[in-house]
Amino acid sequence: DWTGSRPDWPVRRNQLTSDLAFAVVGCGRIGKRHAELLNSGAIKGAYLAGVCDTDDGRAAAFTATYGVPAYS
Repeated sequence: DWTGSRPDWPVRRNQLTSDLAFAVVGCGRIGKRHAELLNSGAIKGAYLAGVCDTDDGRAAAFTATYGVPAYS
């Protein structure tokens, strides 16, 4: 638990080893590649947590493919 302006010391082990959640902003060609890598486990310690696009249809397609929430 982080309190004040500095973390408790020592930092608990689970704070150092927990995975990072990523959201892909833009569901075009490059966004698709990023989502594939994050969803496949190719990037150790990272996972796809959501997607965002101004086009609701594109965002919905990513939700269907990757099973993550979509935002627009």
